[in-house]
Amino acid sequence: MNILPYENNLPIDRLTAVFNETTNSYKFYWLLAILDEIKENGSEIILMQDLYRRILEDVWYPINYYQLSFGKSDRFKQISDFINSQITVDYGVSSKKLFQQIDNEMNINAKTECFQKINELARWVPYRFIRPFFANETRGIKDSLVNNELIQLAYDSSVRQPEYCPYYFRGNEIVLNKIWFQYLLKNIGLIKGFTYWYLIKFLQKNNPNVPGIAEKIFKPTQRNLRKNIEGWRKFIELCPEQKCIYSGLKLSSDLSLDHFIPWSFTTNDLNWNLVTVSKRVNSMKGNRLPNLNLYLEPFADLQYTFFKTMLPQNNLKIVLEDYCLLFNQNLSEINQLSKDLFKQRIIQTIFPTEQIASNMGFIRNWEYQFQVNK
Repeated sequence: MNILPYENNLPIDRLTAVFNETTNSYKFYWLLAILDEIKENGSEIILMQDLYRRILEDVWYPINYYQLSFGKSDRFKQISDFINSQITVDYGVSSKKLFQQIDNEMNINAKTECFQKINELARWVPYRFIRPFFANETRGIKDSLVNNELIQLAYDSSVRQPEYCPYYFRGNEIVLNKIWFQYLLKNIGLIKGFTYWYLIKFLQKNNPNVPGIAEKIFKPTQRNLRKNIEGWRKFIELCPEQKCIYSGLKLSSDLSLDHFIPWSFTTNDLNWNLVTVSKRVNSMKGNRLPNLNLYLEPFADLQYTFFKTMLPQNNLKIVLEDYCLLFNQNLSEINQLSKDLFKQRIIQTIFPTEQIASNMGFIRNWEYQFQVNK
């Protein structure tokens, strides 16, 4: 989806040019925020402060949950680091509640500093977004003078040629020119698809070794692990002496599935990356990377035992299909592998994946610490 809908009398080519040679993500999220405001409120007049809030809410999960990089010149990371240094953000809640937490939990000085950092975005984003519409008029102008020039040009065009530029500035608001407002409103879905297409390309460039970029620009959705859970429960039933690879404790019916390499990095539920643990241990580990020196060998052993145990269980054999993708072999061929070769394939996959996740900022070398119930 790399073509915007055509509209007679509108310079759509200039809107396309907004994303040419983009060095940071601000323009993508600025347009997405405008589209969301139009969809939700249906107004041509939008407070810029509302757009900045939307932008930060939209980037919160990609930066904090998925640990994506937005490039060297990005300031979102600085803002999110400051927020995390002041309050503990609940990843389980909607990102729309982020500012509710900031308002309720930050002290007045930290809150002021936080909003100062957010308002720094106002120095560039609203103005540089429309600069391609006035490329000729602003060519050769000193960078420090461009914003004021764009404010005047946008206003003048709104009077003489409202189709020339999407919006103009009025105090702390942007005002969408009616012809552009109608175009954006009519084509919200297509324009979003266009923007996400360029945003994904931008993120792939800045995160070249990260899987599932397209799934990491949104808050994680509810996943269906029913078949996996059924498979692991059956496995525990068939191997009642199986112990947790982290705690060494015997597993009970209080089971949870842990992604050995966190789901927030892999964004998949492939069974060869899963291990059954107690809910308490799963909560303790969170999205940290396990200490491979301690747990990788036991994990590979467990995976081998699981595969061999579940292969005869025809009604649950579907959970083994993920191994066919990993080994690039069918189940019968995998079954012929020695234990050493099976484990080697698991280890050769996990080891570099853990290294990449660590390089992205995921906390590594997590170890289980025994805690006495109080």
